[in-house]
Amino acid sequence: MVLFIIGNGFDLHHGLKTSYDYYAAFLEDGDSEEKRNCLSFVLDDGKLDPEENNIWGSLEDKLNVDFRSLLLQTIEGHAYANSEDISLYQDFTDKYFVEWVNQISLAPAEAKMHFPDNALFLTFNYTLMLEKVYGISDERILHIHGKAGDDHLQFGSSEFMNHSDEDAEEPIFEYMRSHPSNPQYLKDARDYLAYAKKIFGKDPKKNYSRISGFLGAFEFDKVIVMGPSLSTQDKPYFEQCLWPRLKNAEWIIVYHDEKDRANKDCFVQEVGIRASFVNYEEMQLALESF
Repeated sequence: MVLFIIGNGFDLHHGLKTSYDYYAAFLEDGDSEEKRNCLSFVLDDGKLDPEENNIWGSLEDKLNVDFRSLLLQTIEGHAYANSEDISLYQDFTDKYFVEWVNQISLAPAEAKMHFPDNALFLTFNYTLMLEKVYGISDERILHIHGKAGDDHLQFGSSEFMNHSDEDAEEPIFEYMRSHPSNPQYLKDARDYLAYAKKIFGKDPKKNYSRISGFLGAFEFDKVIVMGPSLSTQDKPYFEQCLWPRLKNAEWIIVYHDEKDRANKDCFVQEVGIRASFVNYEEMQLALESF
């Protein structure tokens, strides 16, 4: 049985406008001043970098918030959730991101691959490329971070998700030592931490159980990784979930060009994955014999 792990490179290979410069253009050319303000804020804050080759992981690495500052301002009653900065981040990672994903056209795409009938697909993508262009049934696909049509999508940095409820207590108790004690501080900070996690990032640990449930007891003889940039944001999934579960399978990494291959080679060495490498054209030919 074959498992395909799909990322944005797959959509780009099919001609979809899914790199983050298209998202920036969507905001810049938007029908409201709020969209343009949102983009200006992210640009001014150094989150978007035109030299990063449109890798979403590079952007998401930077989409992090100061956990300590966020909680302290919440404790002090500054209505941090409604402050301008947080509101603009929320627009960028949630409101307008969902709107942009829902308007991405699949029209340029044509089926290029011959996928085995019993293959399963783990996809980091939000588009419905597999369903609409390839006609793959929903039960064979897991959209790890959500999909077009959902009210909310997981987008942003996974670093923020490393903070637990217990982490919230340290700055709270620190604050309470010099201020009158109020049990409500703890509840407010914990509630806001849960809210911020939903808005600002992905939660790989919670997604691991969904992935495990999807893979079930199936035995896979091949794992084909096609499209993920294999950036810092991808590392927890491969290091803590996918490689330990699937290390007995043959792994094949598909690359776009030599620079992409070099980056992916560094990634697999860091994680300890044993894999061979092919380009997209070689993969297309190989799939014809599956």
